[in-house]
Amino acid sequence: MKQRLTKLRDRAANFAAGTVSKIDRGAWIHPAVLVTAGLLLPAVAHAQVVSGGTSPTTIIDNIATFILGPFGEGVAVLAVAAVGFMCWTGRMGFHAIGWLAAGLVLVFGSSYLVTTFVGGG
Repeated sequence: MKQRLTKLRDRAANFAAGTVSKIDRGAWIHPAVLVTAGLLLPAVAHAQVVSGGTSPTTIIDNIATFILGPFGEGVAVLAVAAVGFMCWTGRMGFHAIGWLAAGLVLVFGSSYLVTTFVGGG
């Protein structure tokens, strides 16, 4: 057992010093393995050129529509239910209701607030 630990310690010291021989290196470093992986992996990707595309404004609008749509309403219902349950069981004070209301107003009123401050366009 001591011999194995000594051998392992010596191999670790050689590795740390950068004097590892080719015999001690794993097969995953072998040049043929690297060349094979380099030739096969790009064939799996088959990356295509994007033609046309979508403007960043459209992407941001789609994200906002997703958050403020039925998904956002569902999350809001779950948040109200969770805060209500925690207040009901005494794990959270009633101040959380105020923070929840403020958060809902900011999230769902964000479109109106931005239009008011920036201007409609």
